[in-house]
Amino acid sequence: MATNLAQIPELRYIKIFPERLAASNVLSQDGKKNPVVKVGGEGIVGVELLIDRSIKVVQFYALTSAVKGCGRKMVEAVIGATPQTGN
Repeated sequence: MATNLAQIPELRYIKIFPERLAASNVLSQDGKKNPVVKVGGEGIVGVELLIDRSIKVVQFYALTSAVKGCGRKMVEAVIGATPQTGN
């Protein structure tokens, strides 16, 4: 997923945490330098995903885009990286 999201030019920063992934065009200024994903934040393009490997689930925790079309690109990048499972 990180590789697919990295293909979106607006997402300049991607950070992988143990159970989540965050990508954004802005870094936090609190010293931690985490990607900022504030829904409705001015000028922010970003996505935060919750990932539970044990049950093979990816959830969109937050998604915001100040740039038209980037929301769609982020969703497509995540879906494109998610393997299809049979019923």
